[in-house]
Amino acid sequence: MKRTRQTPPDKHMRSIILPYSTYSRFRRRARLRADRAAPPFASGVLSLVTLPTALAVILGTLGIWQPAQQPTPVLLNWRTVSDDALLSVQTKRAVQIAEHAERYQLNRRLAEMIYDAAVREGLDPALAFGLVMVESSFRRFAVGPAGSVGYTQVKPSTAEWLDPSVTRDRLFETDTNLRIGFRYLRMLLDRFGEDTRLALLAYNRGPNRVGALLAMGRDPANGYAHRVLRSAGTEPASSSFARIGA
Repeated sequence: MKRTRQTPPDKHMRSIILPYSTYSRFRRRARLRADRAAPPFASGVLSLVTLPTALAVILGTLGIWQPAQQPTPVLLNWRTVSDDALLSVQTKRAVQIAEHAERYQLNRRLAEMIYDAAVREGLDPALAFGLVMVESSFRRFAVGPAGSVGYTQVKPSTAEWLDPSVTRDRLFETDTNLRIGFRYLRMLLDRFGEDTRLALLAYNRGPNRVGALLAMGRDPANGYAHRVLRSAGTEPASSSFARIGA
């Protein structure tokens, strides 16, 4: 006779504190179940779980778990956790990574790192890929005429401001460069009210310059935002500077 696991009554399902070790077991089991239930295309290019950070990205996307510096009890809402939900997010991640890898002719590893870094920093992955394409054409060791470095063409001074531990040499590390560049763009999105065009222009021209032009009622556009959004395949319907003087 097949044994079934009893679920707790509804009133006990709201939130449960699990020790970190128990949470780790849950995480491993969830990954195993997802692999067994994966569709036929889940091998090769579309393998669902290949990165150590994949499950953290999945649970973060679901709003279930936030990483901590030290192993601590993890708050899980069992109402929001299901094999179908985990598999759905994993499948979406795998499909989107494969699509971006094909679109930009990238190896899967780099596509995974860009996608996961974007999700961790709260960016739309499509926007992240478009940014890296325009900034460096996906060249890890690209150096700009103004001294900007790597995939996202971050200046060492900007990187040091965001994270004092990051040196110029470290900006040639893929994960560090993506983290710093995407974090900077995320901060600019916050500063300019989620206006993607203005945030991109600030990334390219500097936030103070863009702010000064807006204060004078001038359009700060220089074609950069259009190039990134065209590369990303996204075009917002409107932008704040489009309404200046209206």
